[in-house]
Amino acid sequence: MNHLSESDIFLYCDKEMSTDYLAKVSEHLDKCEECRNLLEEIKDFSGKLSKSLPQKLPIEQQADCLKDIQIFKYLEGCESTDNREIIEKHLSRCGYCLIILGETKKFFQKEIKEDVNNQLVENIIILVKKALVKKKYKNIIKNFDVMINKAPINIQKSLKQMRYGIESRLRNTFSYPCPSFPPVFGESQVAIMSPFGKVRFPIIFKWISYKGAERYEISIEGTNWSVETKRTSVEVKQEELELNLDEGYIWQFKVLTQDREILEEVSGYFSLPTIKELREIEELEVQIKHIEQKADRLTLWGAILSEKEFYIEAIQKYEELFNIEPSSSVAYSIAYCYDKLELEELKDEWNNISRRL
Repeated sequence: MNHLSESDIFLYCDKEMSTDYLAKVSEHLDKCEECRNLLEEIKDFSGKLSKSLPQKLPIEQQADCLKDIQIFKYLEGCESTDNREIIEKHLSRCGYCLIILGETKKFFQKEIKEDVNNQLVENIIILVKKALVKKKYKNIIKNFDVMINKAPINIQKSLKQMRYGIESRLRNTFSYPCPSFPPVFGESQVAIMSPFGKVRFPIIFKWISYKGAERYEISIEGTNWSVETKRTSVEVKQEELELNLDEGYIWQFKVLTQDREILEEVSGYFSLPTIKELREIEELEVQIKHIEQKADRLTLWGAILSEKEFYIEAIQKYEELFNIEPSSSVAYSIAYCYDKLELEELKDEWNNISRRL
């Protein structure tokens, strides 16, 4: 006997099959773990649905009322045209089934919102990886739109609702370099210090000198901005680069020889804060400037920036503080920020410094 279909399972649960076939299904379930798992899933789903339905209805169920499997298939768009017409004709005269259909649809919509993530998470991760490999952040959203268009009609609405928040979710979830995707990025000898995570203007690109490099080239995807330099840092002011608040950007960093041969190429990611976040941090900055002792000012400012998730800027303040008053607590604070940015080597380096002090 082949694996049982969902229809078979529903009919089995409702005992709506011949005695002989019921026995065959029972025998198959005893031997087949996959079908037993499906049975448990359907029982769990049916149990949740039963609890969500009204306990008392103003209309009584009739002998010819639709079966659960018919309602499910109708809502999923799996019924044939002929069967849909039969079901719709029944619904036009049966108040009981119409109520059950409406309540089941509400339950489906609620469950779909919870289950779609689980059902599609693997596909989404694959899309993310592919987009990151190609260094095309917008591909993630484009491919998600393709997925929506190919999805069954009855879940497209829920997927579209997810789509509105998916871009910001990805920005908040995936940063460069990301330990979750080591095969994507591979090993790189270039040590980039910033920018990563949430930043504000001026945006500071900072890296450690690369052996054999004649110059470095930096660009930001989706903009016309790029710069070549022989230095190991570049500060970009707001008037030099037009970027939108509350959005994320991918930067590309190339190590070039004198003949413009690319020795190494690295990509990174940063995001800009919302208007509300920016105003809040600017107001706090004004207040902190009134603290006379520089060490106290840097300590408080670093802690606030870290708490507000401006980790790169917090690191800059903590490093400035460390140069004034080197201590294990300051080194640990720097390591904490690098940990939040998922920059493992720099985190380990500062943890080691913290232990030595």
